[in-house]
Amino acid sequence: MSLVRVDSLSDPRLDAFRSLKTTNATRRSGTFVAEGDKLVRRLLASDFTVESLLVSERYQPQFSSLAPDSADMLVVPDAWIEQLVGFNFHRGILASARRKPPLDLPALCRAAPAKFTLVVCPDVQDPENLGAILRISAAFGVHAVVLGSACCDLFSRRVLRVSMGAAFQLPIVQTAQLPTELRATHEESSVQSWAAVVDALATAFDTL
Repeated sequence: MSLVRVDSLSDPRLDAFRSLKTTNATRRSGTFVAEGDKLVRRLLASDFTVESLLVSERYQPQFSSLAPDSADMLVVPDAWIEQLVGFNFHRGILASARRKPPLDLPALCRAAPAKFTLVVCPDVQDPENLGAILRISAAFGVHAVVLGSACCDLFSRRVLRVSMGAAFQLPIVQTAQLPTELRATHEESSVQSWAAVVDALATAFDTL
């Protein structure tokens, strides 16, 4: 681990952390940012590749031992954090990590145990809703979560915060061919589909 004291806000090593509230540049760059002690610790305990950590000067002694050998810890003056990330930030530490290559749903199902559960979200655009679904899915031990292309970014700051880092542990597939891949999963893996709808005439799950 290299401890780097940054002396300019224009330093390109800070680019991953800029304007996090108003932009989603991380989605285009193949990275994401985790905020705060708990999320960063869960990220570091996962198999994601962490590229750098960012701390303000007063938190550096507290968190300097967290950085893996392969990642730099960038230390900036306390007053810079809010200017850099674009909002009032008091959680001490942020981390930038690489996204993984996309998972393939049929291959994931072929490697699954004999009985497994998928949670499918065709179109969940609210980050807090998606974060809650991921957190609940992890709590119930589902095998994987499958997202349609209309869903919001599963590595956005609000999704990660609400999910408490569930995306670091759960296999998650995002596909633009959701109906086609679900049909293939039905045929190849004999998966039974249940859907939730807002309809008073729908059949209740507990009657099936």
